[in-house]
Amino acid sequence: MYDSTMQVIAIIIVVIIMGGLPLIIVANQMDKTISLSVKTITTEFVNNIRRSGSIEIDEYQKYLEQLGRTGNTYRTSITIQISNQNLEKLDSLPNNNIYYTKFNTQVINELESNKKLVLNEGDIITVTAENTNLTISQSLRNFIYKVTGNDSGMVAAEVTGMVTATGN
Repeated sequence: MYDSTMQVIAIIIVVIIMGGLPLIIVANQMDKTISLSVKTITTEFVNNIRRSGSIEIDEYQKYLEQLGRTGNTYRTSITIQISNQNLEKLDSLPNNNIYYTKFNTQVINELESNKKLVLNEGDIITVTAENTNLTISQSLRNFIYKVTGNDSGMVAAEVTGMVTATGN
């Protein structure tokens, strides 16, 4: 009786390993592929802003739609460091540039009210996107390793670039 019970337990363990391991591998690969897509979408968005020197509300909404097509939900953030060269030149500052920062709420409010945010050459933009939902890979990892929270294997991208043209 003891041998047959051990055989049944061994068969169950083998079935779980043979079925679960490929599922974990495929889910991890899917997260990596989606992460690459998010990075590409975010890079294209930032590069368009860098070349045009402006952010339009339509472009931002298109960016959010493209992220949504990946099957996840995302928290996005736009931060702009604006070069203010109109202040007095200070010898102690490198390149005599002074930057002030517009954070996500300020950027989104300005986009919604003006439909466009004009940037100058030399401004620095950072766009971040990170998923807010739990992916299959994260769920499996949390189940197997008893990890809590959403930080395990997060699908995320952060792209920073300097604006190369003053917007119209």
